[in-house]
Amino acid sequence: MTDTELPLDIRIMTLATQALVTVFVVLGLGVAGVWLARHPVWAVKGLTVDGEVSHQSAVTLRAQLASQMRSVLAPGALALDLQRVREMFESMPWVRHAVVRREFPNRLRVTLQEHEAVAWWGPSGSNRLLSRLGEVFEATPDDGEGLPELMGPDDQAPLVWDTYVQLQEAFGPLGRGVQTLELNERGSWRAGLDNGARIELG
Repeated sequence: MTDTELPLDIRIMTLATQALVTVFVVLGLGVAGVWLARHPVWAVKGLTVDGEVSHQSAVTLRAQLASQMRSVLAPGALALDLQRVREMFESMPWVRHAVVRREFPNRLRVTLQEHEAVAWWGPSGSNRLLSRLGEVFEATPDDGEGLPELMGPDDQAPLVWDTYVQLQEAFGPLGRGVQTLELNERGSWRAGLDNGARIELG
């Protein structure tokens, strides 16, 4: 018995049928994937905030971010934009860094790291503070009394903080403390001690 080649029209119909079946399978999988991704089981139903939350409680954060969170946490969104959620939390006062993780199926965990205010950046009461890492941030401290006033260009904040620490170490044994320290644009320093003395450096 010899093999006979199928006529051209039958071969074309076979290929067309296979192509159509493939298209329908791919479309079916796509529709199922979209349905699954938007299924309410994936909607975020809980938010846990932990880490350093001495200035921002979970309740306060939820209240302040409620409207933004609704737009980001779309119902049933499996592909949640965690980067955007992180940026929302990091835009809050006192929050230095946020790590956002999804806990499947429907919870978010946000771990916060807060700034530690060590000085005013500018005059006291200006709502601009300096952290121990030399980072300038805006917030209202619970108790700003006793914080030194440091000033200078924002990009020089780490240098100003390091210089302040060195001056404190130098004047500490003499029973004096530095209350103000300013770096001007010419690179000159002006320090004010707790006894009212003023020192010009450079």
